[in-house]
This record gives sequence, C-alpha cells and structure tokens, in this order.
Amino acid sequence: MHKGRHNRDYDSFISLKLDEIEALNANNDVKRMHLNDIIENIGDDLQKKRKDVRHERIHY
Repeated sequence: MHKGRHNRDYDSFISLKLDEIEALNANNDVKRMHLNDIIENIGDDLQKKRKDVRHERIHY
C-alpha cells in the first residue's frame, strides 16, 4: 500500500509536468528542453514534493 501511494504520486507529478509542457506555446525544441530538465531533476522534485506534503500534515 505504501509503495502504491508513491507510484501514484509519481504518476500524478509526471502527468502534471507533461501537461504543462504540452500547454506551452513553444516549438518542439523548447518543449524537448523542458522535458530533458524534468528527466534530470525528477528525483529532486519528487523528494521536495514529499517533504512539502509531510510539512503540511505535521503543521495542519
């Protein structure tokens, strides 16, 4: 169960980022640069997201 939540978080996070890239009014090269940035930084972004969620649960 615990692992499933992380997979769902990952899927949601990636889907959101891909939607943001798709919505850009930019050519494919610019979109590709954004995609490469996501690939390079996904671990750090997910870890930060988890910390933010934990912080909200503790303080609210």
